[in-house]
Amino acid sequence: MFVYEGRLIFKSYKPLKLEKGMYFLVRQHNEMVIIQLDHTPMHDDDILGDYGYPVDLYIINQGNPNLDEDYILVYPHQIGWWDEGEHSDDLYDITAKEINQILNNDCRVDIEVEEEDDDLYGHPIPVFLQDKAILSHPQDDEEDDEWEQDYSQNLYEDDQD
Repeated sequence: MFVYEGRLIFKSYKPLKLEKGMYFLVRQHNEMVIIQLDHTPMHDDDILGDYGYPVDLYIINQGNPNLDEDYILVYPHQIGWWDEGEHSDDLYDITAKEINQILNNDCRVDIEVEEEDDDLYGHPIPVFLQDKAILSHPQDDEEDDEWEQDYSQNLYEDDQD
């Protein structure tokens, strides 16, 4: 599996009507969090007054802070699967909980990508399963260094036998 680190960004929009599942970026206790509507509200004005407009989620190439078509890796309708990592083979629909974890990690997120393919702009191509991208926590450089160190140590030990 190959992963590419992207950046989660938010774009607010004015909906015709609020619906269950919409995301809102709100300030709670001096930090920004995502909340998700768990029901269709009776009065849109109450929700909009409390939370503002809903947001769409995009994942863009790390190097560009703008929502530029050329840098979008994953569109809102493609954000879907969450991979817990090596300790689990299960994928599940991403929730506000995982999105808030991404927010707490400076909006960094890993995207599973095709092995060596790039699009027209030289960006990696995400792997889509049922039209949804597979996302996970970014791999820390420290973890990569530990893996490389263990791998190098095992090679050295094998050479000594």
